[in-house]
Amino acid sequence: MFRLLVADLDSPSYFVALAAVELGCFKAEGIEVELVRDYGAEKGPVLMKEGTLHFLGGPAYIASRTFPGWQGVKLLCALSQYSYWFLAVRADLDVKRGDIGALKGLRISASLPWPEMGLRYMLAEAGVDLVRDKVSIVPPPSNLPAHFKGHAGIEAIRQGLADAYWGNGMRVALGEKLGVAKLHLDLRRGDGPPGARWYNFAALGIISRR
Repeated sequence: MFRLLVADLDSPSYFVALAAVELGCFKAEGIEVELVRDYGAEKGPVLMKEGTLHFLGGPAYIASRTFPGWQGVKLLCALSQYSYWFLAVRADLDVKRGDIGALKGLRISASLPWPEMGLRYMLAEAGVDLVRDKVSIVPPPSNLPAHFKGHAGIEAIRQGLADAYWGNGMRVALGEKLGVAKLHLDLRRGDGPPGARWYNFAALGIISRR
């Protein structure tokens, strides 16, 4: 019996992997797979390293946290196309959608370390210098319970810690629904510098056999 885990169960980004298990797609191919219902973003790479997990659905880079240089693990397939990172700004900001220059002088909340790395790279490629343009990248509030992490960016704005946040589409949709934030950049649909849509994608990783 093989075991499969995804980065998080409440995100639509990895739904394809969940559906493949629940609908019997693996079984139809002669592969018995058990869905592990846990928080894979934190535990998945470690469990793969220990050999107790065989498939991990999440950001394409996730397994490289414990498998440097991809030694011992590989990507089996994409679960969706293009990067699912978005940037939302405070709902009351008078800025034009897609205008990266409008981010100058703002505080942007981003989770550490990997999502923040993508944000820094995007800003640099767009010609934004963090020091010169007075852009601050700040961590999410530290007092959020684990089950509330989808609201991290929203709470950063509500608590006056940030003017914008970087996250997946679900987090942006929540901010819009609550009237706290609005979509500013959607990398998947071409916002941001050229090539930004290729920064990341949802993928299914597997322990490689040698």
